[in-house]
Amino acid sequence: MKNDNNYRYFFFSKSYIDEVNEIEKKMGKFLQSGTVIVNGSLKEFNILSKTKNMDRYTDAILVAEGNINKMTYTMPKHKIGKFYEIS
Repeated sequence: MKNDNNYRYFFFSKSYIDEVNEIEKKMGKFLQSGTVIVNGSLKEFNILSKTKNMDRYTDAILVAEGNINKMTYTMPKHKIGKFYEIS
């Protein structure tokens, strides 16, 4: 159910990677994308959102969506701080 508070959209965006890595390279680190299982296959993602609208990163590709409690995934890793959802 898409109105569920646990429903999330998993996106992959090259421009987001470039933006984060520009900051992180100063610390000698780089963003590691997270993974989500979609139909038995691992897909990379780097943006987790409560909304399907992704205006800020126009190159963002929706790789998965669903109830976050019922999905198997690993969160992206980066050094600039805690991973935050984009709402």
